[in-house]
Amino acid sequence: TMRQFGFLCLDVVTLPLALPLLLTCFRWPFVCKALSHDQRLEYHIAVARHCLLLVLDVITFPFLLLVILGQHRGPPLWEEMSRSQDMTYHATAIYQGFLVIMDVLTLP
Repeated sequence: TMRQFGFLCLDVVTLPLALPLLLTCFRWPFVCKALSHDQRLEYHIAVARHCLLLVLDVITFPFLLLVILGQHRGPPLWEEMSRSQDMTYHATAIYQGFLVIMDVLTLP
């Protein structure tokens, strides 16, 4: 009974975090995969993890636009995007975005 109450509290906490994931669609399949397992705690961990990754996606988006507009910095980022769904992609996008900014600032 206390265990069920604990899961109810976790459900209440993770519901506001799960709604943006559901609305953005591209992070939701990972949460559904965790939901299909029998362990309920795995679902809550997946919601928290992918909500943080969604925040990183939003932070990374301006850098991603710079890389897309700069085109010549894109190949390392596309390679990382195809290999990873974790924070390494975000770090690569931010790094390549800073390189684009440095390219523009050091133009002759």
